[in-house]
Amino acid sequence: MHAGVKWIALGWGGFIAENLVLSHNRQSLIEHFGARAYHGCYSVLSTTACCSIAYGYLRHGRGKGPVLWTPTPVMRAGGLLLQSLGFICLSQLIPMLRVPVTSEGVRCPIDLVEHRRPKEDLTGMARVTRHPSFWALGFIGVGTALTRRHQAEVLFYVMPAVFAFIGGSHQDYRFRRNIGGFLSPEVDAKTSGVPFGALLTGRQEWSPLLEEIKWTNALLAVIFASALALRRLRL
Repeated sequence: MHAGVKWIALGWGGFIAENLVLSHNRQSLIEHFGARAYHGCYSVLSTTACCSIAYGYLRHGRGKGPVLWTPTPVMRAGGLLLQSLGFICLSQLIPMLRVPVTSEGVRCPIDLVEHRRPKEDLTGMARVTRHPSFWALGFIGVGTALTRRHQAEVLFYVMPAVFAFIGGSHQDYRFRRNIGGFLSPEVDAKTSGVPFGALLTGRQEWSPLLEEIKWTNALLAVIFASALALRRLRL
């Protein structure tokens, strides 16, 4: 096995394992060893795993090693689509951007007004998935992987999506049992961990989502993803 693949697989495997084990046994570990020791161990293991991933990619994986595939135009188009989706997801997690100059004068380009909604009110990306940040990185990663050739690079970029599925599912498992958070049966029934699951099964509606999307943010996200695609074509 290529060194880059080994180090990246070891790092991602360790990162997922330590997150599952430590978070699953969070309460008992804190009771036995204390919160400071728990968080310290969590930090050390996470940092070690991330260093392994970074070393495998930067030292052995970036543009090196065995070739897994040669990206076709269809794969590149799919990569652009998934990257755009990922960046759109991220763009919805920040304040709404808007045109600063209007007929009424100049205004702040960032809308910092927070709309107070009850916690039970599911809006925006919550209609798509309970874990938008996880899946945003997952979509961006898989989209990037489709444009890469080498095994180590593909593994590096695909694993965030794997973590999004495993980590998100485990977080839901814990929150349903009121461990480290809370997921009510009502919210659980109306939402999904896997993106678009609730929308495709009728538990959420598309029309409210389309009204709640920050369209300027989404447009800038697509422009950014397109710029990355054009840059790859020129390299």
